[in-house]
Amino acid sequence: MSAAQPGLGRNFYPDHRDYPLRAAVAETRPDRTKTWPMFSRHLDQGNEGTCVGHYWRHQLTGTPRPYRNPLPTAVEIYDAACLLDPWTENDHARDGRQFGTAIRAGGQALKAAGLIEAYGFAPTFADVRTHLGYHGGGGFGTIWLRSMSQQPGKDGFVRVDRSSPVDGGHAYYAHKIDMKRGAIGCLQSWRDWGGFWLTMEDAEWLFERDGEFCAPQERVS
Repeated sequence: MSAAQPGLGRNFYPDHRDYPLRAAVAETRPDRTKTWPMFSRHLDQGNEGTCVGHYWRHQLTGTPRPYRNPLPTAVEIYDAACLLDPWTENDHARDGRQFGTAIRAGGQALKAAGLIEAYGFAPTFADVRTHLGYHGGGGFGTIWLRSMSQQPGKDGFVRVDRSSPVDGGHAYYAHKIDMKRGAIGCLQSWRDWGGFWLTMEDAEWLFERDGEFCAPQERVS
């Protein structure tokens, strides 16, 4: 990764022990438009592969129950996650924080720190829509196509050219769903731009290609 390129850093591994989001188990509700406000500035990961830490830091400042107490930094979350994921290449920042880590490991780190009681994953894209409509924001972990690195157009949509090369994996915070626009609003962690929209079709396409959507289940007050 060159110094001129913004960082990515989401790695993926499945785990059969994952809990589904409770909305997936107990609820069937109609899709609805909803924005979950945040109490955080737009964070910047630079060219490091720390997007997982930055996603979770954004998550901790989002409604419906944002944390007001002193929080770990995005890099501190990332470093803690690296010690819990399956890879040793990234331990103790020996790789210059380039290797990345997994959203799951970030959740494990926050749980170990007592900041969340549990986290869950959406089994289906329909569960993603339900969670965003009724429960709060969550973390999208997807492949990141080269076309997606272009700044969004005037309409705010990032370009998902499905024939574009895959540059890596990225973690970003989804905290809006707009049924009229047919879109999901997200925030990522690059200096030049953070907020963007994905069409519902593109979001589902990304989700179905080793994508994931994660959110805290309960939070420690």
